[in-house]
Amino acid sequence: MSGTKTIIGDNFESGGGSQTVVKDNATLIQAKEEHHHHYPRTPQGIPLQRPRQPDHLVGREEMVKEVLAALQPGKAVTLCGPGGIGKTALASRAAWELSPDGRPPACFPDGLIFYSFYGRKDVGLAFDHLMRSYVDNSQDNGPEAVRQLLAGKQALIILDGAEEADDLPAVLRCCGGCGVLITSRKRSDAPGSLLEVKRLDELPAAEAFCLYSNTAADEATVHAVCEQLGGWPLALRIACA
Repeated sequence: MSGTKTIIGDNFESGGGSQTVVKDNATLIQAKEEHHHHYPRTPQGIPLQRPRQPDHLVGREEMVKEVLAALQPGKAVTLCGPGGIGKTALASRAAWELSPDGRPPACFPDGLIFYSFYGRKDVGLAFDHLMRSYVDNSQDNGPEAVRQLLAGKQALIILDGAEEADDLPAVLRCCGGCGVLITSRKRSDAPGSLLEVKRLDELPAAEAFCLYSNTAADEATVHAVCEQLGGWPLALRIACA
């Protein structure tokens, strides 16, 4: 239909940085072709899609360790919590902890794949992304082709904003023996281990506020602001903008 728009793009640390392509449906295939060249890979052709690191991740050190301990081939882990609580930031930090040197981690030798459903709820786009993370010119990016591709692989697939997906189970059925890290606002999107992401406690919230604001505000003012904002990471960041 004329005027209908589709947004395709991911923000990776490498591979050209942020890449967003907006096309109408008549040129969706062209958009996919343009976009897949920006999927970062190692020289051996293994995808290494690490989302851009958060500027500050305060008070989440223990949870990062918990996430890393839970990630295993063939297992799904879901980070669940309301919007702006830091789920994507945690997933990003986990990806960087797994691959700090730009090499596939030993536990996921077939690489890291990141896909965000935000603005792209059609899981057909997710299938396309999964296939093109390994194959440049595939003629079949349907669920069965993706299932066969991933059946013999041991990668970590990060699915961000799963509450937006129109058929998350269809994607999960294709992941085979890969590990899956899901971020979602919905508990029902958790097929495996569920990790609740909560607001920051008083001291980490104050530290985060000071880091984002880059000021030396007096302690009473900082704590008053953090109390007003309830330790909400996104709110703290916005307040400093």
